[in-house]
Amino acid sequence: MKIEQLCLHQLFQNQAERSPDLVAVVDGDKVLTYAQLDQLSDALAGYCQQQGVTFDSAVGILMETSVEYVIAYIAILKAGGAYMPMDLANPDYLLEKISNEAEPKVIITKSKYANRLNQINTNKTLNIDVEHSWKDCQYDTDAVASLTLDNLAYITYSSGTTGEPKGIMAPHRGAVHSYLHRYETSSYQPGDRIACNIFFVWEILRSPRFYLHRHCWKQLSTQLMLI
Repeated sequence: MKIEQLCLHQLFQNQAERSPDLVAVVDGDKVLTYAQLDQLSDALAGYCQQQGVTFDSAVGILMETSVEYVIAYIAILKAGGAYMPMDLANPDYLLEKISNEAEPKVIITKSKYANRLNQINTNKTLNIDVEHSWKDCQYDTDAVASLTLDNLAYITYSSGTTGEPKGIMAPHRGAVHSYLHRYETSSYQPGDRIACNIFFVWEILRSPRFYLHRHCWKQLSTQLMLI
């Protein structure tokens, strides 16, 4: 398959195969290689599938930017779902409203935020930092073999400053083409760092502490580093 036909998580998987032992994520004293990130996101993808996540299913993420956040959004994409950032700055009533409208199959969070989800009607909440059974789940790649660029990658909600918050559903296609164009036309070199300036990345990693690290592969090579 041509690179421009690959979905976002498939671009990541390609890089993991090319550089399994290189550092992919640094979050304080937590460090994951590409291989480790690939393995953990496979397991979490399997868990998501067990919870009914399939093509275009919404899956919420409620946590600070962290290594677990990175594992979560890659896993959701692998499972065929669309990750949905749930901003910690939002009041509880807004989180509830967004959840009721999007109906996420799962909300992946951390135990310290679990009480914020008490009033939210969702099928399942996973406290990824204290519930570890997901690490034993098996990822069914055959179930997502027909996923295409036109399937949803993420769902983000507007701030609602002009009225009600509005959900924006984005497929893989726009983000993939944006990545490929930027890396094909830019003069990035190994070791370069750039501020997050791509809509897809900005929505995932909106903390100013997150940076992309350029390494080797011109089409898509991102080390996600917290510094």
